Amino acid sequence: MNWKKIAEDLTNDIVRENITPKDVNPDEFERGVEVEMEHTDDPKESVEITLDHLSESKFPKQSFYYTWLDFAEEMNGKSLGLTREEVQARIEKLKQYWKNL
Repeated sequence: MNWKKIAEDLTNDIVRENITPKDVNPDEFERGVEVEMEHTDDPKESVEITLDHLSESKFPKQSFYYTWLDFAEEMNGKSLGLTREEVQARIEKLKQYWKNL
């Protein structure tokens, strides 16, 4: 199922903490919807949960909540389908993000 398409269809209906899917990092949003669909069968609920997590950041457009989650799970020996190179690339993004704050 195409979660990105479902999430895009829901964007006009969902606002959490004054934040819409268009206000957050698109890569993190897409990853978040995918991750949260592991916990619910309701795409709208998945989008709402994703926005709740991404809105916890002072800068939602720059939030790396799901990158951190992937990294933590990878370090715990769980694989979410990311290659070592993908994890390293995400780590580099995080380093740049924190460096620029």
